[in-house]
Amino acid sequence: MTKRADDQKDEKIAVETGAFEALKFYTDNYETLCFRNLNAKDKIDTLGSKPHKCRFCHNTKPDVNFSKDAHVIPAFIGNKVLFSYYECDDCNARFSAFEDDLAKMTMGDRAVGQVPKRKGFTSLKPQGKKSSFKRGPTGVLIKQFADEGVFTIDENNSQLIIKYDTQPFRPLGAYKALAKMAYTLLPDQELEHVEELRKWLLQTDVITQKVYADQGHWCFQTFVPGPAPFPHPIVALLKRKEPVNAPYLMFFIAFGNSSYQIFVPCPKMDQDLVGKTFNFVPYPHLYMIQPWCVPGSLQQGLLLLDAHERKSEPRTLNMHYDTMVKTTLPPQQTN
Repeated sequence: MTKRADDQKDEKIAVETGAFEALKFYTDNYETLCFRNLNAKDKIDTLGSKPHKCRFCHNTKPDVNFSKDAHVIPAFIGNKVLFSYYECDDCNARFSAFEDDLAKMTMGDRAVGQVPKRKGFTSLKPQGKKSSFKRGPTGVLIKQFADEGVFTIDENNSQLIIKYDTQPFRPLGAYKALAKMAYTLLPDQELEHVEELRKWLLQTDVITQKVYADQGHWCFQTFVPGPAPFPHPIVALLKRKEPVNAPYLMFFIAFGNSSYQIFVPCPKMDQDLVGKTFNFVPYPHLYMIQPWCVPGSLQQGLLLLDAHERKSEPRTLNMHYDTMVKTTLPPQQTN
């Protein structure tokens, strides 16, 4: 892959081969509907226009209110700049339950990545434990209770190992939260293609009017090592250009150290895929294209978010450190 400068000299750009093929796949077969880097220092942007009409329930004032700040991407992911006019208070309250599932599923990764939330930064609070990992005014503060074993030190490999159980969450609720973000970002002319998704989003549970059957709620995840490789949330929404053996809509989001990708439920436009198999092509972010830019190996995997019942899941996170200095806390910090 090359880039031509104005002086006609060729500047070669090194690219990982597999990621380059994925990049070519999306360039050839998809068009970008939305790509946003949500830097908290940017100007606030509000999608939609007044007078308000909820794009989810289709209600308007005075039948519903629009008094809450409707985040297009949740605040706990670090979004402080992208809002919308077309989400009523009733729908906003309903979506908060699904976003809670996503928040609990990603809590550990967000804490380690020091992802900002509405106020402060994400803290790790393991299920059933008093130990915690949180960012304070002078740095990260780790509280370890001797009988819990959440945090251990591997001095031979210079690693802090964190083992914990997540707070109970519904995997399908987390998937629904991701699908809701994608629906919110869609241009108006695309909404007619995802009516089944809208009806599912209107339900207070995760099973009623579910678009897919018991399987198919996939989510491709990557974990990128290093200090916050995604310092601001990044979102992308892509649409298939021409008939190809791939889903119609793809949604991608990255924050902290992690990225998540789903194919948005769209049976109207994906009916030709029924009964067929297709290759899951991950959407390549920068660190997949140039993995040598980070200190360590990328971790990649496919999450199956089909389960509808709340459950805790075991997690293990490894953090590398350069040096360790043993010290004594001042008396006022020992409690």
